[in-house]
Amino acid sequence: MLDTRFAGKDLNPVWLAPLAGITIPAVRKFYKALGAGLTHTEMISCAGLVHGSKKTFRMMETFGEAPPVVIQLFAGDTDTLLKGVELALKQDKWAAISINMACPMPKVLKKGAGASLLKNIEGAERMIKGLMVFQKPVWIKIRKISDNY
Repeated sequence: MLDTRFAGKDLNPVWLAPLAGITIPAVRKFYKALGAGLTHTEMISCAGLVHGSKKTFRMMETFGEAPPVVIQLFAGDTDTLLKGVELALKQDKWAAISINMACPMPKVLKKGAGASLLKNIEGAERMIKGLMVFQKPVWIKIRKISDNY
C-alpha cells in the first residue's frame, strides 16, 4: 500500500508525474484542481542553472500554485547536480527533489545524465548520497534500461 503522507499531510495518492514539455505551471495547476496530491516540474538542467540560463530559471516558475510541488532535475555529474540543487532550493517552494535517471534523449545521454546514469551506478550513488545535505525528500525517476543506451 502506498504511504500517502508527505510533509505531515495525507495526500491523494494520484500524483502528476514529471513530463518534459508538459508539466508546465498551467498543467500542474489544472491537475491540482482535479485533486492531484502533488505535482512535478518538468526536467530541469542543473548545468543550465549553474550557467545562469534565464530559460532554465523560467522553468522553475510556479505562479503561486498550491504545494506540494516537486522539482525534477538532471545532471551528468555530482558537482553540477549539487550546485544546481543549491540554486534551485534558494526558491523555498520545493517539497522534494526528483532526479531524472530515465531520459533516453541523445542530448541528455551524451552529457552522462538521464538514463546513462543507470550504467554508472557509482556515479548515481554519489549523486543521491550528496543530496542528503539538503534535508529534502529525494526520489529518482528511472525506467527499464534499453539496449539502445
